[in-house]
Amino acid sequence: MAGPFPPSPEVAASAALRTVQDLLHEGHAVEVMSPLPSAADHHGPLAGVKGAIGLARRARSFDVLHLQVSRGLLFRPEQSQARRVLDSALLALSLRLWRRTIADVGDMSDVPGGGGGLSGRFIWAAIDEILVSSEPVRNHVTAVMHMPPGRVRVKPGPRPAAVRARFPPPADLPRWQAQGPVDWASLTAQVQERAAAERARLQGDPNGDVEPD
Repeated sequence: MAGPFPPSPEVAASAALRTVQDLLHEGHAVEVMSPLPSAADHHGPLAGVKGAIGLARRARSFDVLHLQVSRGLLFRPEQSQARRVLDSALLALSLRLWRRTIADVGDMSDVPGGGGGLSGRFIWAAIDEILVSSEPVRNHVTAVMHMPPGRVRVKPGPRPAAVRARFPPPADLPRWQAQGPVDWASLTAQVQERAAAERARLQGDPNGDVEPD
């Protein structure tokens, strides 16, 4: 999974969390990478040249790449048109290295320009399946983004609790993966703890104990 992740307040982060939980309940092994420090397993650039390189490096380690599309993940409207086209072409090359790619675009509100244009054509041609929130959005994707109807699917709603209970996750998962965050304060504390450990590592102490100045 690549995309924003809690405690980010973005709608896409909540959607990513629900998808990861569903996948874990189905028995899949999932790792999450977010563009900013979060409760995800990893963080790093997911756009531009650095994002393309980062995704390409991980392509051989996983069966599927699931992109939770958010503003700035695939397209950066603040860049010049030439730079956007170049970035999209490089990202498309990296996506083609994966065995399978799925992009959840939701209601398309986070896709600049409705997904059309030259940049969009590079990206969508490299994606195997697009998930959308409704049938009208599916119609838009097939008409404007020129995706074959067989590669666009309306994403089902959240599973009822009774259904989720029939697919218990592994017992050793972190609590947010098994049950979802009990509260954002707890999740934020986890992120802060991870960030502190990362700072300690960068300062040269592998045990996490930083010597005072």
